[in-house]
Amino acid sequence: MSQGESRPVQARSRQTRAKIVDALAALLDAWPMDQITMPMIAETAGIAVGTLYGRFNSREALIPVVFEIYETRLLSFMGGEGRIEIDKDGGLFNALKQSVAAAWVFLNANRNLIRAVYMYGRRHPDLVGEEWSGYIESAVENMRKLLTLFSKEVTVEDPDRAARMMTYLLNVIPIDLGLYGRDGVGAALSVAEDDFVEDVARTLYGYLTARPAA
Repeated sequence: MSQGESRPVQARSRQTRAKIVDALAALLDAWPMDQITMPMIAETAGIAVGTLYGRFNSREALIPVVFEIYETRLLSFMGGEGRIEIDKDGGLFNALKQSVAAAWVFLNANRNLIRAVYMYGRRHPDLVGEEWSGYIESAVENMRKLLTLFSKEVTVEDPDRAARMMTYLLNVIPIDLGLYGRDGVGAALSVAEDDFVEDVARTLYGYLTARPAA
């Protein structure tokens, strides 16, 4: 339950909330969050604007819903199209390339949603909820397992440090190009998307396997 959201008391209220969540999710497929208005959400949900404000007293009250939509889509993606079967015999680089490719597909399919998550997570951390920290730790644990699987190739001595840095890099490196295309720093790149995915994997692989001079 988010700040500014009224508590549902009956089945009809839960159905109304579900309509609002579905409407916001649908709108985020077409519009950036900062261009989505409360009347747009109400119209898409098929409810009165007053009913929407009765549940969410401001746009800020919808921030936790944005993260709820993100989590639902991510879990669905990871269990379906984005599910990765790691081949240990294929080596660390191929495993990283699979991971980057999956992240890139999800990013491209959910640009407006991820942009909203990226923005609100920094501007309104108090509205994000404790679940976000749990998601981050889960991502770190998954990366730790991946690095353990290929431990003979990894040269970073601290496995927890490596897992956390990899989680950070895997999420941050594609953000600018994925969310803003060639309008941002991505203007410096002229590579195709497939080459970009491979180059990101090479960057991550280099971090994990480099042997610093003594």
